[in-house]
Amino acid sequence: MKKRPLVSICIPTYNSQHLIKDALDSILNQSYKNFEIIISDDGSKDKTVSVIRLIKDKRIHIHVNKKNLGYGENIRQFKKYIKGDIIYLMAQDDLVINEGIKRTVSMFVNNKNVGVVTRPYYWFGKDPMVAIRHINNVNPKKDAIINIRHHPNQIVPIIESVGQLSGLAYRVDLFSQFHTDVFPAHIYPFMETLRTHYCGFLSKYSIAVGTYDSQTRFKSSIYNMSPTDSWLRMFETVFADKKFAKVRKIAKDHMARNYLGLIQLKNHGKTPWILYREIIIMVKARWQNLFNIKFWFYSLGTIVVPRFALLYFVDLYKETIGKKVSQLT
Repeated sequence: MKKRPLVSICIPTYNSQHLIKDALDSILNQSYKNFEIIISDDGSKDKTVSVIRLIKDKRIHIHVNKKNLGYGENIRQFKKYIKGDIIYLMAQDDLVINEGIKRTVSMFVNNKNVGVVTRPYYWFGKDPMVAIRHINNVNPKKDAIINIRHHPNQIVPIIESVGQLSGLAYRVDLFSQFHTDVFPAHIYPFMETLRTHYCGFLSKYSIAVGTYDSQTRFKSSIYNMSPTDSWLRMFETVFADKKFAKVRKIAKDHMARNYLGLIQLKNHGKTPWILYREIIIMVKARWQNLFNIKFWFYSLGTIVVPRFALLYFVDLYKETIGKKVSQLT
């Protein structure tokens, strides 16, 4: 790949008038400047589009959908617009930090077999400098190169890192298309690339993920499709070949133990059956859950504890365990 590739930074937006400027400023303030910013707005009903157009930078290109398509279909629009060598995803409520774009580009430029790049990141509430939860790096001392064909177990830290879209990057010449399923929509092409190429895993945190305006908190309809089942289907589809049998088994087993996800479903799902459905899917995918104390703790706990109480204690817990970002590095 050429030394200074053009990066297509893709941002799906919807009703983000109070968020998008901070996200864009975090990108425009990066030292790496050879990029285009492509925004696909999904028919915002607030002033999102106006706020974006007030930022006078020729690298920003906004496309507005005539009707609301939903997350999966909206990010599929990007393939029509990208002109770069690298796709770099960003969410409307997240921030790029620690020269994230520059370090991502370096990973591709210096490693010809790397087809996708992931990163460690942290979530924040009201203050971007206070982390309420974080995803670790594979190697805190240096960037890592992962080949899941030789090291199948390394699919686990990759899975843990790709749930959030911001900061994920793809080589355009290897990119297929995003999927329509909400939760793994941006993960399908990432996993497909791992079949033939390596994954670069940055050592430093490069993304700060905002939580309080996330659609996972306020758009309950996204849970009409089971998050667990959609991930399991993805692993079955992408790693269907016999040579990926071990990767597929490890990935599915890990996903069927995502007990923390039950809390999110209880707090933000529309009806109780969504939670019950998820518990049943976990057992079907991994019968050993029936003999796991943590499974029963989370399953029974989310069923018994009232939603208002669980939501209150989860938010309180996040606020009280918050760490200054400097403590993570």
